[in-house]
Amino acid sequence: MINLHFYTIDIEYIKYLYSFDTEVYFNKERHDYEGKPYLGILIYNNTIPYFIPLTSAKPKHLKLKNTGVDYLVIYENIKPPEIHKKDIVKKMSNGEFKKVIIY
Repeated sequence: MINLHFYTIDIEYIKYLYSFDTEVYFNKERHDYEGKPYLGILIYNNTIPYFIPLTSAKPKHLKLKNTGVDYLVIYENIKPPEIHKKDIVKKMSNGEFKKVIIY
Protein backbone atom coordinates (compact mmCIF):
# COMPACT_ATOMS: atom_id res chain seq x y z
CA MET A 1 0.00 0.00 0.00
CA ILE A 2 1.26 3.47 -0.90
CA ASN A 3 0.26 6.49 1.14
CA LEU A 4 0.37 9.80 -0.65
CA HIS A 5 0.48 13.02 1.35
CA PHE A 6 0.90 16.64 0.36
CA TYR A 7 2.95 18.97 2.53
CA THR A 8 3.64 22.68 2.48
CA ILE A 9 7.26 23.64 3.04
CA ASP A 10 7.86 26.85 4.97
CA ILE A 11 9.72 29.40 2.78
CA GLU A 12 11.90 30.34 5.75
CA TYR A 13 13.08 26.73 5.89
CA ILE A 14 13.92 26.82 2.17
CA LYS A 15 15.94 30.02 2.74
CA TYR A 16 17.71 28.38 5.66
CA LEU A 17 18.65 25.31 3.59
CA TYR A 18 19.75 27.50 0.68
CA SER A 19 22.14 29.39 2.97
CA PHE A 20 24.05 26.11 3.43
CA ASP A 21 23.55 24.48 0.03
CA THR A 22 22.92 26.45 -3.17
CA GLU A 23 21.62 23.26 -4.85
CA VAL A 24 18.41 23.83 -2.85
CA TYR A 25 16.24 25.68 -5.34
CA PHE A 26 15.53 29.21 -4.19
CA ASN A 27 15.18 32.19 -6.49
CA LYS A 28 15.27 35.48 -4.58
CA GLU A 29 13.43 37.21 -7.44
CA ARG A 30 10.44 34.88 -7.19
CA HIS A 31 7.67 35.79 -4.74
CA ASP A 32 5.14 33.00 -5.25
CA TYR A 33 6.80 30.23 -3.25
CA GLU A 34 3.70 29.63 -1.16
CA GLY A 35 2.10 28.06 -4.23
CA LYS A 36 5.19 26.25 -5.54
CA PRO A 37 4.86 22.48 -5.26
CA TYR A 38 7.84 20.36 -4.25
CA LEU A 39 7.85 16.74 -5.34
CA GLY A 40 9.92 14.38 -3.29
CA ILE A 41 10.26 11.56 -0.82
CA LEU A 42 9.76 11.83 2.92
CA ILE A 43 11.97 9.51 4.97
CA TYR A 44 12.48 9.16 8.69
CA ASN A 45 15.73 8.78 10.60
CA ASN A 46 14.42 7.52 13.92
CA THR A 47 11.62 10.04 14.46
CA ILE A 48 13.14 12.94 12.51
CA PRO A 49 11.52 13.46 9.07
CA TYR A 50 13.72 14.40 6.10
CA PHE A 51 12.37 15.62 2.78
CA ILE A 52 14.31 14.56 -0.31
CA PRO A 53 13.23 16.69 -3.28
CA LEU A 54 13.22 15.35 -6.81
CA THR A 55 14.36 17.63 -9.59
CA SER A 56 14.28 17.57 -13.36
CA ALA A 57 17.21 16.36 -15.41
CA LYS A 58 19.88 18.84 -16.49
CA PRO A 59 22.93 18.39 -18.75
CA LYS A 60 25.27 18.67 -15.74
CA HIS A 61 23.76 15.44 -14.36
CA LEU A 62 25.43 13.48 -17.17
CA LYS A 63 28.80 14.14 -15.52
CA LEU A 64 27.75 12.71 -12.14
CA LYS A 65 28.25 9.18 -10.91
CA ASN A 66 24.98 7.30 -10.45
CA THR A 67 24.99 7.89 -6.70
CA GLY A 68 26.66 10.24 -4.28
CA VAL A 69 26.36 11.23 -0.66
CA ASP A 70 23.47 13.58 -1.39
CA TYR A 71 22.00 12.45 -4.70
CA LEU A 72 20.78 9.55 -6.83
CA VAL A 73 20.44 9.81 -10.59
CA ILE A 74 17.45 7.89 -11.98
CA TYR A 75 17.59 6.65 -15.58
CA GLU A 76 15.17 5.17 -18.09
CA ASN A 77 16.40 2.82 -20.82
CA ILE A 78 15.48 4.38 -24.14
CA LYS A 79 15.80 3.49 -27.82
CA PRO A 80 17.26 6.04 -30.28
CA PRO A 81 13.93 6.65 -32.10
CA GLU A 82 12.36 7.64 -28.75
CA ILE A 83 14.92 10.36 -28.01
CA HIS A 84 13.53 13.89 -28.14
CA LYS A 85 15.49 17.08 -28.72
CA LYS A 86 15.43 18.26 -25.08
CA ASP A 87 16.04 14.85 -23.47
CA ILE A 88 19.15 14.44 -21.35
CA VAL A 89 20.59 11.15 -22.64
CA LYS A 90 23.71 9.19 -21.78
CA LYS A 91 25.16 6.73 -24.29
CA MET A 92 26.56 3.72 -22.47
CA SER A 93 29.71 1.82 -23.51
CA ASN A 94 27.55 -1.15 -24.61
CA GLY A 95 25.67 1.07 -27.08
CA GLU A 96 22.51 1.45 -24.97
CA PHE A 97 20.98 4.84 -24.24
CA LYS A 98 19.79 5.95 -20.82
CA LYS A 99 17.59 8.99 -20.38
CA VAL A 100 18.10 10.94 -17.17
CA ILE A 101 14.68 11.18 -15.55
CA ILE A 102 15.26 12.88 -12.22
CA TYR A 103 18.05 13.70 -9.85
